[in-house]
Order: sequence, then structure tokens, then C-alpha cells
Amino acid sequence: MLALLALVVFGVFMAVGSAGAATPKALINGDTVVGGAGSQEAQIASAQGFAVTVVSGASWNALTQADYGQYDVVILGDPSCGSFAASASATATTWGPVVMGHAGGRTAAGNRVLVGTDPVFHDGGPFTARAAVIRDGIAFAGKQVGRTGLYMTATCAGPFGQGPQVISTLNQVSAGSGAWTINASPPCGGSASIIASNPSFASTTSASLQGWGCSVHETFPTFPTDWNPLAVATDTASRPTCGIDPADGLSHCGEAYVLIAGSSIVLASGSISVAPLTGTDAAGGSHTVTAHVTSGGSPLVGQVVTWTITGQNAGVAGTCVPAGCVTNASGDVAFTYTDVNGAGSDTIKAS
Repeated sequence: MLALLALVVFGVFMAVGSAGAATPKALINGDTVVGGAGSQEAQIASAQGFAVTVVSGASWNALTQADYGQYDVVILGDPSCGSFAASASATATTWGPVVMGHAGGRTAAGNRVLVGTDPVFHDGGPFTARAAVIRDGIAFAGKQVGRTGLYMTATCAGPFGQGPQVISTLNQVSAGSGAWTINASPPCGGSASIIASNPSFASTTSASLQGWGCSVHETFPTFPTDWNPLAVATDTASRPTCGIDPADGLSHCGEAYVLIAGSSIVLASGSISVAPLTGTDAAGGSHTVTAHVTSGGSPLVGQVVTWTITGQNAGVAGTCVPAGCVTNASGDVAFTYTDVNGAGSDTIKAS
């Protein structure tokens, strides 16, 4: 079975930014980082232009949805291989709906990042190669204007037996079909691989993720369809998720442990390509994308391609040519759907 292979962004309309936009703001749960305002996450967010606020767990607990909605990104960082903060999980029903665009004045979901390990413990500083996943992750989570994004590490929750808390938190920031499962004790061999290319994570590579001694503390064998795997642990017993590492052009399989969700994502892998990668159409119109599937460089004939839409038109059905979404002699399937929910942006996943 083919795992996740490609994503394409489809914007129903093109949003126009305003000049002199306000300085973006980042909110950090102090229970989840080391050093408060001097933590790696705070230093990175500040360097990226965010006005950073770090609050204690007690203050975090007291915040309302309106409070959370004032921030462009909320950050649950890595307390240098610590436990998953109770203040983060206990309040997920408050801040989660804000991230998902259902509360706090937010009307659209923000970008989300999940890192199933403890990068601060291993990276040697906020601007080293190993810290690239933190830098890229925070930038991606906070890039959607008018939304509240999430950068979250599961840190060492697995070894501390906190898998259920991580899952309950993730359920509050997920909207797709399918369920989260967690492997709380994957092999500690340090084997990991990027399995797709994403412009927002250009600095995060397989090389920057490998060789940490214990690179991975939690993996996620299954996850909802609005989340997308960026990196896998390759030494796990099960290998349900596969993709092509852009650095070596080879297929790598494993259990996902760095995942992203949101809009304005272009995530591609070598076994399948989707065209066009981006598009803008009038609200109420229709949009067509075509998947081209290969195996060993040759067209793959008779392969069923599954299409999933998240975003403004989440769950809307479409039609395929050929019928049944089965690839033709050229390895191609065209998918067409109609905008039924008005102006907004969609992400279309082909797998």
C-alpha cells in the first residue's frame, strides 16, 4: 500500500495583505521550556520577528480563548527531555479550538507542527544544524496571518508514560478522519529520515535529524488525514509511512514523528507528483489536479489514488478520470471538485 505521497495547495481566492501589519506575537508556555525568556524557543521566535511572551503554567491555565486568540503562534517547547506539561494538556480544550479557528476570534485553523522528540536536549544551541527543526517549525506554525498556529514538541512524554496526555492534546488540534496512535518507546538508535520536501523546512534535513544518540522519543503510526508526515523513524518495527528523501532520492519507510498540518503546504515525494502545485479560482468554481504515479521511474498502471481535501472545503467529494481514481496507462488520475463553502484555501492530498 502506498503511504502519503504528495500534497497540493489550492486557494479558492488570493488574500491581499495590508501594509504596516502589526508585529506578530508568540506565546510560550514556560512549563515547556528551559530558561523562560532565554529559552531556545524564545530566542528563535524573537529572531524571527515575533514579540515573545513567556508565561508560567499557572498563568497559562488562567488564560481565556480570547487571550490565546491574540497570538499568532503558541509554543509548547522542549524542557530538555522533560515530561509533557500538565498545564499544556489540561488546557487543550481551551486553546485547541483557537488554533483550529473555532474560538478566540479566529475563524480559520492555523498551521500546526508536532515534533516527537526533544531537540533542545540534543542540539547544542538555538542556531545549530540540529536546531533547524525548531527554527523551521516555529516559522511555519506562525506564518498564517490572522490565525493562531501551534508548535508542539512531545519532548520525552513517551519515556515518562504520558502518551495518553499527548494524544488527548493532539485530538484538540485535529480535524481529519483517522485516529492518532502513539508508539511511546520506539528504538533509540537515532535513525530518522525526511520523507518529503517542503519549502518551509528547507533547513531541516535527514542529516540534521540523525545521530542524536536518541533522536526519537515518540512516533505516531497512524494520524488524522489533516496531518502530514515530514520525517519518520526508520528503525521501528512497523513501517507504515513511506516517502522519498529529497537529499538522496531514495524511498524511506518508518513511523512518522515530525508532522505538519495547515494550509499553504506544498509537500511532495518522488513516487507521485501532482500538478498544478498551486491554483487560484473564483469562489463557487471548480478545480482540477492530476496525479502522476510512478514505480521505479516507470508509470504505475492500475493504482488507486485516494484524494482528501482539508481546509475550507474539508470533506467535499470530487470525481476522477479515469473512474474509480485508478491510474491509466500513463500513470495518471485527474481529480475535480467544486467549491461549495465559499472563499478560503484548501489542501488537497493525493495518496
